[in-house]
Amino acid sequence: MSAAARNLRTGLIAGAVACFMVGMGFAAVPLYRIFCQQTGFGGTARIEEGAKAPGDTGKIVTVDHLVKSSERAGLAASGYLAADMESAQLLDAARGRPAAVIRAV
Repeated sequence: MSAAARNLRTGLIAGAVACFMVGMGFAAVPLYRIFCQQTGFGGTARIEEGAKAPGDTGKIVTVDHLVKSSERAGLAASGYLAADMESAQLLDAARGRPAAVIRAV
């Protein structure tokens, strides 16, 4: 095989590898998104049909002071599960985007 033929073959192989790598670069984001949706990896949650969150769910009231024991019964009677001092500010920061505040105690 002549030097020119070897150079041509090497150039074609290098060009094909480069085209493949560029194509894989463009395909990486959609392929990773599909992978995450199927496995739950990378922060994409999988929600099973009819699934329920563990623990208690309910209303949270935002207050500007520490809630004293004398106030707790009134809040509970009003249907509040918990009182905190920052949930409203976190939801305001979402600026209309879908958001949820999760408290683990």
